[in-house]
Amino acid sequence: MGGFGSGRPAGTPTTGRHFVRWAWKDCIGTKLNQLRPDAQIENQVHGPFKSTWTQGWQNREVDQTRYTLHLRADALHFIRFEHCAGVQDVRLDWLPRALGGGRWLMRCPYSGRRCWVLYKPIRHPSYGFAAPGVYKMRYSTENQDRIDRANTQLLKLRRRLGDASGDLNLNTRCLRKPHRMHWRTYERLLARAEHYEAIKEAELAVLVNRLLKLARSA
Repeated sequence: MGGFGSGRPAGTPTTGRHFVRWAWKDCIGTKLNQLRPDAQIENQVHGPFKSTWTQGWQNREVDQTRYTLHLRADALHFIRFEHCAGVQDVRLDWLPRALGGGRWLMRCPYSGRRCWVLYKPIRHPSYGFAAPGVYKMRYSTENQDRIDRANTQLLKLRRRLGDASGDLNLNTRCLRKPHRMHWRTYERLLARAEHYEAIKEAELAVLVNRLLKLARSA
């Protein structure tokens, strides 16, 4: 059994289209889970660690941050982030549970809310990590039209069929059945892919008709 300070130094943060997500339980969870607020410890600094966010099938890096965990003898523990917006300290609070024990939460520097995860705009020079709801984020699919949504579903289905190229011009029927996949599953995925391809063609036809009408009226 590992003692305090053991375990992996960092996990895999997640990313969206415009924001990155950071959760302490994924990155430094082992170090905090074994720490209690009444523990007698000396001032300690763990790190530095690094989190990197990528996007797309090419895993293109979009943002990164370095962070250190500061444990203090007065129990005022905090996490110090170094990112494109500067240096940011996020305090850690202990939340007791009704049946005993408790858990550590982060205190949002902007709203003061206690939260599990923090979000930050990608490579923004002024805004750092904040609690969910501060930036009024929306799902990326809410800003997509029917063609974009069909493309998103097509890429997911093609990855299940073994195609990681991201080429939307490739005919799905050209993809061979992955090894150990049932034929019934293969045919079902192909049918779903053809459904989304039909949606794309219909929407493109509507768009072309609109452009032709505008060109005739001009």
